[in-house]
Amino acid sequence: MVKTHKSSSSTLQNILFRKAEDLNLSVALPPEEAYIGSPENFNRRFILGDDGKRLYNIMASHMKFETWKGNDIQEVMAPDAKYISVLRNPATQYESMYTYYAWKSTRYMVELSTFLKTPEKYMTIYEPEKPYVAGRNPMTFDNGLDARKLEEGDPRVDKFITELDQRHHLVLIAEYFDESLILLKDLMCWTIYDVIHFTMNSRSRESLVETSSIDEDAILKWNWADVKLYSHFNKILWEKIANYGEKKMASEVAHLREMKKNLTKECIGTTINNGDKRVWYPQGIKINSYIVNTHARRKHLCGQLTRPEHGYLNLLRERVLSVNQLTSG
Repeated sequence: MVKTHKSSSSTLQNILFRKAEDLNLSVALPPEEAYIGSPENFNRRFILGDDGKRLYNIMASHMKFETWKGNDIQEVMAPDAKYISVLRNPATQYESMYTYYAWKSTRYMVELSTFLKTPEKYMTIYEPEKPYVAGRNPMTFDNGLDARKLEEGDPRVDKFITELDQRHHLVLIAEYFDESLILLKDLMCWTIYDVIHFTMNSRSRESLVETSSIDEDAILKWNWADVKLYSHFNKILWEKIANYGEKKMASEVAHLREMKKNLTKECIGTTINNGDKRVWYPQGIKINSYIVNTHARRKHLCGQLTRPEHGYLNLLRERVLSVNQLTSG
């Protein structure tokens, strides 16, 4: 999975990590934190415990890459791996990212509305040369093309989107996440239980920021490459839904949502407040997190569904390190 920032990718990651845990699949993991090598370009030497020849079933952490072949993604993945990503409407994705990473105090030093009036000025002054998160066209950046300095209409973006379309087996759309997951289930020959999910790493209501229509227009203009990327794959998604069958899709989405509703009642004891050391929080942002109901019948599944990204990364890291100790001992 190409993990895009603030696009429901943590929820998708949770689904993949659950599968890895249940089937004991090999996962390419960062040695620490949540990024594999970024802001440096991806290289297998950044993978925890890699021996230079291992092939992985799953890679679902943030990373930065410029090429798909050679010393890159395909070199470390199993031959039958499926390549997926997830995109979100750039207007809401960019606001979420700007707020989540507190760029008004950590990067651009102004409120989003002020930044959007003269974004080139703030980019010139404050944008890192090698960022973890790009300040312009971030989803395009996450998927492999640095379009921060490309002017609108640059043909490299169209070429990149065509290449991405050929490379990825499925690009999910956050606004139609359940429909996207049904297509993922079909692609992977999974059951509907495999794509049940709770929303991960989302902001609580008090941390949401409303943007004006003027700000939204400015976001879309500033992130023109992301708009093209999103529009293309949103169209592709609906073509896939039509091919799948709209009635069949509606029925399966309803089934998925009913199962999710029932599991929410069973699993969720309470929410975790900011400051709880079991969960990582960005500065000044409240994140929806959960505590498992002590009376839940399916405690293992409930624990998986509610486990935050950093908790899952640590659990899988411990498994990798223990296996390496056994094989080297």
